[in-house]
Amino acid sequence: MHGYKFNFSENLVITNNLQNLGFKEWVFYSGMLFKSKPIWWEKGRKRKHLHEGLDIYFFRNENSEIRHIDSRFKIPVFYTGEVMRIIDDFLGETIFVRHGICKDKKRFYSIYGHTKAGVREGEILKDGGVLATIPDACDRKSPAPAHLHISIAWIPESLSKGLLTWETMNNSKLIDLIDPLQFFDNHTLLRRKFFL
Repeated sequence: MHGYKFNFSENLVITNNLQNLGFKEWVFYSGMLFKSKPIWWEKGRKRKHLHEGLDIYFFRNENSEIRHIDSRFKIPVFYTGEVMRIIDDFLGETIFVRHGICKDKKRFYSIYGHTKAGVREGEILKDGGVLATIPDACDRKSPAPAHLHISIAWIPESLSKGLLTWETMNNSKLIDLIDPLQFFDNHTLLRRKFFL
């Protein structure tokens, strides 16, 4: 992404004042990573499709304690862009944001899953503006903890807004998914299995 500066990891920390909790680094277990198959919160279960992005839930503080995000967690937009679509997912809402970066007739998108949207379709957000929070997990039946899923993709400009769905993301050969971890300047990978 030559010529563009992305501060998503830094924006997550600053927006949520994690530095006041002694934030040191994000922690990702194998099932949370891009293209992983295991479901990290349920032992022995596998995803129907390879993971389309990155799950953000754990972080380590300066005392080496593992902490996690909760319903107070605010989600800043990855980069200046327009909210194209908001759909329901199994833990909350997914927000599709289209950015002004083009390549080979495709547009750069950031996608935020399992959120409680604080924006409307058509809204323009500036770099770092808050678009959502994490929904409260109390009233849900899913065993999955409330967490943020982030996907990054190149999506054809010709794709209609109505096709911005998880089914399209998983099945369209026209969409190029990118590993979001490359946009995290401060992370650690624990590649062992982990289940809550």
